[in-house]
Amino acid sequence: MAAPLEAGRVWRAAAIAGAVAGAIAATGAHYALKRFEPASAPPPIAVVDFGQVVADLPKDDSAPQTVNHRMARVREAVKKLTDAGYLVLDGQAVLGAPEANYVPAELVR
Repeated sequence: MAAPLEAGRVWRAAAIAGAVAGAIAATGAHYALKRFEPASAPPPIAVVDFGQVVADLPKDDSAPQTVNHRMARVREAVKKLTDAGYLVLDGQAVLGAPEANYVPAELVR
C-alpha cells in the first residue's frame, strides 16, 4: 500500500492540475471563438437589371447584332464590378433591394 501523501503535496498537485486544465480550456475556447468569427465584412452588392438593359432595343433585322453587342458591354460592366469587389446580382432574381444598389441601365448599355 502507498504511503499517505502530505497535505502540502496534495494541494500543490491539485493547483498544477487546475492550472493545466484552465490553460487547455482557455486555448480551446480561443480557437473555437476565432474559428467562428466572420473573416471579413460582406461584399457590397450591385443589382443589374438585364431585362431593362435590352428592353429598348430596336425591333428590326439588326437586333441580333445589337443584342450581342449590348450583352458584351453588360458582361464587361459586370466584370469591372466583380473585380472591384462587388457581388453582382440579376435584377430579375432580386425580390427587393435598396434603390442605391441598382446599377442604372445607362451605365451598362
